[in-house]
Amino acid sequence: MIDNIRNILKIVKIDKVMLSIGILFSLLSTIASLSFPILLKNIINDITKNNFTPMSIFMLILIALLDLLFTGISMYLLARVGELVVLNLREKLWKKILNAKFGFFEKNSNGEIISRLMNDTNLLNEIFSTEVAEFITGIFTVIGTIFILIKLDALLTLLIAVNIPFITIIIYPLGKFLFKNSKEVQKANANTSNYILDKLNNIRLIKTSSTLTSEIIGGNNQFKKIYNFDMKRNMVQSIITPIIMLIFVSTIIGMIFFGAYRVIKGIITPGNLFAFIVYIIQLMPSLITIVTFWNKISVASGASSRIYDILNFEDEGKNIINFHTNKNISSLILKNIVFSKNGEKIIDDFSFNFKINNFYNIVGFSGAGKSTIFNIICKFIIPTSGSLSINNDSNYSTYDWRNNIAYISQSINMFEDTLRMNILYGVKEKYTDDEILNYLSKIGLKNIVNKLPKGLDTKISRDSSILSGGEKQRIALLRGVLSKKTILLIDEVSSNVDSKNDYMIYSFLKENNSGRIILNITHKLSNFQNDDNIVVIDKGKIESYGTENQLMVTSPIYKKLKKFYNGKVNKGYLNKKGN
Repeated sequence: MIDNIRNILKIVKIDKVMLSIGILFSLLSTIASLSFPILLKNIINDITKNNFTPMSIFMLILIALLDLLFTGISMYLLARVGELVVLNLREKLWKKILNAKFGFFEKNSNGEIISRLMNDTNLLNEIFSTEVAEFITGIFTVIGTIFILIKLDALLTLLIAVNIPFITIIIYPLGKFLFKNSKEVQKANANTSNYILDKLNNIRLIKTSSTLTSEIIGGNNQFKKIYNFDMKRNMVQSIITPIIMLIFVSTIIGMIFFGAYRVIKGIITPGNLFAFIVYIIQLMPSLITIVTFWNKISVASGASSRIYDILNFEDEGKNIINFHTNKNISSLILKNIVFSKNGEKIIDDFSFNFKINNFYNIVGFSGAGKSTIFNIICKFIIPTSGSLSINNDSNYSTYDWRNNIAYISQSINMFEDTLRMNILYGVKEKYTDDEILNYLSKIGLKNIVNKLPKGLDTKISRDSSILSGGEKQRIALLRGVLSKKTILLIDEVSSNVDSKNDYMIYSFLKENNSGRIILNITHKLSNFQNDDNIVVIDKGKIESYGTENQLMVTSPIYKKLKKFYNGKVNKGYLNKKGN
């Protein structure tokens, strides 16, 4: 179990200087703490012999103050070391998640990823920031106390030592149980987080479907699973903890009676017995701290293994031969692209040379493979075979390849931030408010933005009702255009707008075609002009390519599409295979 945490510590940075200073002060604190009972013993013995001096009290107070000071410094420094470890871990984890291949996001739900990043690291945070500091102090205290106890009375010390095997027998199976229970709890937490995210993302559907009662029951069932796992752990701990305490209390009672007997016999002094009792009282919390630490290590080990799995996940930055960005793009070439999934060929020998200063309308029935082609171009998915290149050069890092591409997807991509931030997200150039408003006027949004409470500084999100779905899609389109990236991929960006705004968007894109390669997936064929480039895709292949006039003669699929989207197709077309 400890190997999982050791693997994490090999990856993160540890401030060894601060750790060493923290351990030093912890040692000084332990020495001061262990000196306290010795001073008490001497005072008691001096009183019985009438040799008491006020200096003894002064030394006792001084040692107590030094103990408090050293403990405070040690706890702070060691806690800071732990917090920095967790901060570094979260930074590495976040970077790894963002750089992960898209297969990672298919295998792990958003709820699971959030749980790894927050809940699992919180478990480690508790260990590294608090428990480690207390554990180190506890170890020093136990070692020092045992050494002094042997010096005071070896026989009484032996009486305490015989209980250690019993405690070990209890702790070992408890640790194994907590390790297993931790995995169950964290999985239940991740599933619940994912469940909640899913429901919140679809809150409008839930409210309009009158399914509130069933969703409340579903959420409660998720919470009960966590409750049951937690109660299983609490039940075991509620049984084990009293047993351990019973062993400790029995030991102290036995020690008092046996120690009193040895004082009566004159084997040890009253001061020695008093110091022995104080040391045992000091020893008990330290032993409990060590026991608790190893139990929590068992819990944190499960979290560490899940975090380590993510850190070992292959990212998009490996196996890169060269890093560069081509600023003089003349063509995007897809050659013999094949993509299969679950034994089914989605894209079949797709080849095309998309050239600069050209606007390509990508059309086809649902399921033809249009969006899949965009995913391949963006390198969200890797083709089974074939090649992609820019200017016949495929020697790009994934990052630099995408640095040439702006992708506006069907789904509305909005961050919970200001309208300005959402417009300029990922945009390298600086734009004044007047320039932004000028662009907004070209897509019919200037007057709408001027009516917002704070204009460009109005907070919006994907689900906010301040802007309509069509308006948000136009914001996403403007973001792509302002990025000034050479390759612009547009996937049904006008699906939520009326005919007037649809034509405005189409004209805006044509105006910004210079120096770009624009690929526009659309089902709205009415905007096409006679000289527009149209690529017709069917069953993962290019069925035909040309202008509308040419395709109405040469492409059976395009003629069907034209009839279908003009409402002149019979219901049989609706049964054509979907995407």
